[in-house]
This record gives sequence, structure tokens and C-alpha cells, in this order.
Amino acid sequence: METLRNYLETMFANLPNSLEVNNAKQELWTMMEDKYNELISEGKTENEAVGTIISEFGNLDEIADAIGIKNVIENYETPDIRMISLQEAKDFVFDSAHRTFMVALAVFFFIISPVGPILGSEFNANMTLFNTFGNLLEAIGVIFMFFAAAIGVGIIIVSSLQMKEWDYIKRTACGIDYSTAEYLAQEKKNNESEKSIMVAIGIILCIASIIPVTFFGILNISQLLTDAIGPSLLFIIAAFGVMLIINAGGKDKAYDCLLNLNSEKTISGNYESTKKAVKRYKNNTKGYISKNYWQAVTCIYLIWSFLTFDWYKTWIIFPIASFLRGFITKNHSKEEIK
Repeated sequence: METLRNYLETMFANLPNSLEVNNAKQELWTMMEDKYNELISEGKTENEAVGTIISEFGNLDEIADAIGIKNVIENYETPDIRMISLQEAKDFVFDSAHRTFMVALAVFFFIISPVGPILGSEFNANMTLFNTFGNLLEAIGVIFMFFAAAIGVGIIIVSSLQMKEWDYIKRTACGIDYSTAEYLAQEKKNNESEKSIMVAIGIILCIASIIPVTFFGILNISQLLTDAIGPSLLFIIAAFGVMLIINAGGKDKAYDCLLNLNSEKTISGNYESTKKAVKRYKNNTKGYISKNYWQAVTCIYLIWSFLTFDWYKTWIIFPIASFLRGFITKNHSKEEIK
């Protein structure tokens, strides 16, 4: 029966989403079900029954008059759509998730970049007898900061280039069939638990990042621990937390992108799986902002950091941005098209 359902949805996929067409689709499905049960009761195998039904009801032009949509078929111009296969959809999700991981890794390097100057300056301050070596360590720390930032920028550029092969999804009219939509919606649902765990761990790490600074400050064992090791651990732990939070949404964004491909004006844009899973933006501006959100956040972070050199606090922009993204998405998108 699943084969018949997929075939039926494919037949009607690009027809207008009107009451007339939906009623015709339901009527044809009832006819298919009745015929299927009749053939099975006669001793036909499932494959034989499906083959017979497709040969009898599979041509929409021939049965359009019988189900009351002859005028629709004759007057409706089918849109030219590039269909995304299931394998292409899987590859796109994989590449998108990898790209998000790369962005998260870049952000990790941005956040830990101040660790070099913090450690270098503290080691230099504690090496009064070896002034030249101390200056060298401080210089290495500054070099590390710029090197880490450069690695982050490089990773973002490379990750963007890796997604170039999928540009046609944005440039041309694309769509997915019923079975692909069902698969993606189910995978999106299955991914929720993994996403929630990663976000939860990320938030815990961001909160816990202050523990080393507080702990070493209370103990006051040595200035090195208080002024260098503690703050450095803060950046490193927070970086891991932010990395997890960003990476958590990698697959989700890809699923939403694919499930949003089908036009809501057609039958294919109103599959139950699609309506439950997608987030359609109310206007193009908000959609554009969402797609370029993390690039903008990264630019703001770098500009703010290099203008003020307050690296010890500018990293906070990433966890804040992550929470704001969730708020923006919730308030400026709608989960279901009715």
C-alpha cells in the first residue's frame, strides 16, 4: 500500500492545492484501496495487485474526467521543477551537517584565541630572571591569538566553498517527492533527542566555564593559576560548549531547507510530514537573516574583539547569539501552513 500511496502523491504533486484537487485525490485513493483489497481477496500477490492498479489508474489524463478535475488538468501549466532524489537529499544533509561542524570548529578557534596572550603575558611577568625568554613566550602568545583567528576564518571560507555544489537548490525551482519528504520528516524527528543533548551539554559547559576562575581565585594558591590557568580554562571550556550548541542545529537546518522546497500552493507543499516539520519564514528578509545569521555573528565578534581587544569577554556573544537565534526562529516563523 505504501507503494500505491507514493505513486498517488507523485501523480498529484505539482497540481494546485485546491479543495477540488484534494477531493479528487482522496476519491482516487479510495478507488485504489478498494481495487487493491478486491485483487488481494482474489488471490493476487501484492506486487501483482499494485501493478494492476497502476496500469488501470496510473494515467491522470485518462481518469481526470471521472474524478472531476478534467478542467484543472487541461488548463493548469505544470511548473518546471528539478526534483531532488532521496540520495541527493541524504548527501545534502551530510554536507550541511559537516559545514555546520566546520563553522562550530571555527568559532572554537575564535574563542580560544585569547588563551595565548593570557598565558604568554603571565609567564613573562613571572620570569624576571629570564626576561628574553619571557618576552618570547609573550610574543608566541600573541602570534597564537592571530593564528587561531586566521584558522577560524580559513575554516569558514573552506566550508562555504564545499557547499557550492548545492547552490542550484537556491537558484532553481526544486522539489522533493512524497517518500523523500516522509523520510526527511522522520529523520528530523529522530534527530531531536541528539540535538537536545548537545545543546544541554553545551549550555552546561558554558555555565561551568566560570568554575576554574572561581575555584583558583578562592584557593589563591598561586598567581599563575589565578591569572592565567583559570581564565584560559574558562575560554577553552566555553569554546567547547559554544561549539556543541552551534553544531547541534546542523542537520536540522538541512532538513528544514529540503522540506521547504515544495511550494505550499501545490499538493506537494502540503504533505502532512512537510507541514509538521517545516518552518516557513513570513517574509524573505527574515529568511535571509536566518540563513546568514552565524556569518554575521562571527563578523561582529571579530570587529568587536579587534577594536577593543576585550577578548576575555567578547566570546560571550556566541552563547547569547545561539539563544537569540532560537527566539527569532520561534517568533518569526510558523511551524505549520494551514
